[in-house]
Amino acid sequence: MTGARTATSIDRLMDEASEALARADYFGAQSKCERGATMARRANDFERLGRICMPWQEARRQIRQIAEDAGMVAAVPRVDEYTEGAIAPGCYLLCPPAIAIDAHELRDHARRKKTPVYVLTREPITKAGLWPVAAIRAGGGIMSRAIRVLRPGPLGAAHTQNGTVHGDAKAIPPIEWFLEAGELLGDTAIAALNPHDPAAWRVDDLLEAIEAIPEHEKLFQTLQAACFAAAKEPVPDKPRRRPVVDDPGGF
Repeated sequence: MTGARTATSIDRLMDEASEALARADYFGAQSKCERGATMARRANDFERLGRICMPWQEARRQIRQIAEDAGMVAAVPRVDEYTEGAIAPGCYLLCPPAIAIDAHELRDHARRKKTPVYVLTREPITKAGLWPVAAIRAGGGIMSRAIRVLRPGPLGAAHTQNGTVHGDAKAIPPIEWFLEAGELLGDTAIAALNPHDPAAWRVDDLLEAIEAIPEHEKLFQTLQAACFAAAKEPVPDKPRRRPVVDDPGGF
């Protein structure tokens, strides 16, 4: 059960998050929701964690929509070119040699600058000419699970020569492609949930997925449902365990 002091601290944070949303301080609201969510999860207070989900989703929605409305998609092979100084609002597609974990560095830089960005990562083009789009939580190491989907690249982004598919490393997709890929990535994370796991474990899976794909709204809605289910169940008496190599293709 949540201690009275912890519960009061979470409630105060969420009052502040609501005030931040009202004055359009979306980064401030996001930060307070994240702090509250961390505190609630540590206390196994799934009821409060569930109530945090909607204002957290709203803060993320506003940030994402401003990034989308900027109408800009940039291909980013090296994040260090974008993590010094100012960064423009917009959609950023990391591409080789950048990898999925680099998305966190770019998001963190934009967040410090209070600049709305939407970040995705594509991996090297496949033999079939498809673009793998991937996400991974920060700091996960060997126990992390990559979330990955395959998408046809935009027209003209690849060609075949002597039986080998070649891709344009800096090909920039239209924003419609970018947004569809992001939706599919989040939907894939939701579909991967094990419905037979305790709800608390699904909560943890969803928190990791949100860290990897913070722009996806349905993740927050699914998290809220899992939180309210977990609030009605006994807290699992054993930790969630996964195979040491849960995703051999992940970074």
